[in-house]
Amino acid sequence: MKFVIANDHGGIDLKPAVCEKLEELGHEVSHVGTYDRESCDYSDFAVKACEKVINGEADFAILICGTGLGMSMSANKVKGIRAACVSETFSARMSRAHNDANVLCIGARVIGTEVCKMIVEEFATTKFEGGRHQRRVDKIIKIEEENWDYLSLYFCFKKGVYMSIPTPHISATSKDQIAKTVLMPGDPLRAKFIAENFLEDVTQFTETRGMLGFTGFYKGKRVSVMGSGMGIPSAMIYYNELFDFYDVDCIIRVGTAGSMQEDVKLHDIVIAQSACSESSINDNLFGNIHFSVTPDFNLLIKAFKKSKELGFTTHCGQVHSSDQFYNDMDPKVFENLRKYGILAVEMESYGLFMAARKHRKKGLGIFTISDSLIENVADSAEDRQKSYTNMMELALEVAEA
Repeated sequence: MKFVIANDHGGIDLKPAVCEKLEELGHEVSHVGTYDRESCDYSDFAVKACEKVINGEADFAILICGTGLGMSMSANKVKGIRAACVSETFSARMSRAHNDANVLCIGARVIGTEVCKMIVEEFATTKFEGGRHQRRVDKIIKIEEENWDYLSLYFCFKKGVYMSIPTPHISATSKDQIAKTVLMPGDPLRAKFIAENFLEDVTQFTETRGMLGFTGFYKGKRVSVMGSGMGIPSAMIYYNELFDFYDVDCIIRVGTAGSMQEDVKLHDIVIAQSACSESSINDNLFGNIHFSVTPDFNLLIKAFKKSKELGFTTHCGQVHSSDQFYNDMDPKVFENLRKYGILAVEMESYGLFMAARKHRKKGLGIFTISDSLIENVADSAEDRQKSYTNMMELALEVAEA
């Protein structure tokens, strides 16, 4: 079995005894720190070890601090972890046999070296008994699933509490399941269409909450595609989780937009040079400065040049990311947006560009005109899901491996 060990400065002296016993039992041991006695925060190292358990890089973790309490409290905040703080052998054995614990927490200021070795041996050699205990563990998991919701996510970001993968909204269990570049339509069925019609060797990495995600290869480049839902609030959940937890480098939004100019026709492509919005996501972030959000410049230039090479009718300029689909906009505001050159209206780019700026990643928005607010023409729902292959091809061509 694979064990990962983590400790803070208070647990560093007990770590050799833990490693010695595990190696004596024939287990593979890895470490995530800390490696010296300089004061540090136990939660930082608890999370590193727990993430390896969740990702499958380790079967179990053993966490050591002064009492074991801080480590256990931190570990049990990570989804999928069942950590037991133990100071004697009976509890160590029962934590595995009855509770299927995957993390053992011990206190270097509570137990001595020999007791530590006995606890580690009980934990490492005891198997989960299943049966009636499985039913009870399943109920623990259900409690976790039911309470890890949007409110939990809000407080995680608000208070800086760490989340691990899989996240509440993406079920991929490893960063390796998702490519460095992700194409993101709002509609999960459009994501499925792109995967089935453009990618090879496709694997599905998520279907949580009906939001489908796939990874495959386009002309030898590894690319992922995933739905984001409609609107900035929904999409930003996925943008933030992909950038922050799965180490995605680039997200290219591919979707539909409504034309706001006479020369921007049905089925033309629009590449967003910047985005404006009535969304309040930036309120109080920059004081009285109205921050302008823009895509990655190099991606923008690459996409515009490639679209010309492919012979697509393409417009590059500012878009309006509306906070509402059914928007009773003041006609004067609408005319001013047109007057100042807004090409089209869509619903997510403003959020994408902000998320990319926040995480110092890359974002780009490419759209197909599905309806015209000037000429009052529109495509069918089926066309919106399965057509617009020029936009999809363009996004895949500029995707970075």
